[in-house]
Amino acid sequence: MKYTDNVTSTGIHIVWPSSIFMSQYILSELGLTLHNQPLLEIGCGLALPSLVALKYHSAKCIVSDKDINILQPYIKHSALLNEMTCDFSFVGLNWAAFDPLLVQTLAKQVKVIIASDCLYDEREYDNFFTLMQQLKEANKEVKALISYEDRGAFDCLEEYAGSYGFKLNDEINMGFWQRLEAANIASKFSRNCYLFELTI
Repeated sequence: MKYTDNVTSTGIHIVWPSSIFMSQYILSELGLTLHNQPLLEIGCGLALPSLVALKYHSAKCIVSDKDINILQPYIKHSALLNEMTCDFSFVGLNWAAFDPLLVQTLAKQVKVIIASDCLYDEREYDNFFTLMQQLKEANKEVKALISYEDRGAFDCLEEYAGSYGFKLNDEINMGFWQRLEAANIASKFSRNCYLFELTI
């Protein structure tokens, strides 16, 4: 999979390891779940997971970020590199100041929500979990997946999630790592990466 990298104008310089980890999970594990199904990516950055979902599962992707107008041409260029038509819906979504009606509308349109490396800064935890709470309240059936790179604050992350009524279900993480090892490709991914389902 080819993608545009080093977007220095937004501070988003690379595709982060947890985004690559989520992309592999989408590629190998979510085929039936995502095929021709709507997906929402939160804090998409360069949107590699959504590009993978589109290319390999024909998912109908909504990509969101507070800098979406800056990121959109780079995401479209990545799609072009992979000979895809980028028919994403692009949505500006600032976790710190979002429109509740927009969030409700987005939640009702999708079956899967993904977020990769959105929890790198503890100062964003309240905003992130407030947003996820609104999304889950609007659509209780939606599946919410988080890819996280541990930078030494995991206990704090669990505590924050719990304060908003969430659990970080890591069952999929253990099974996924086992399958990566069985396929002899585990060494391609950072051991600091984790995959959770956000459950109530």
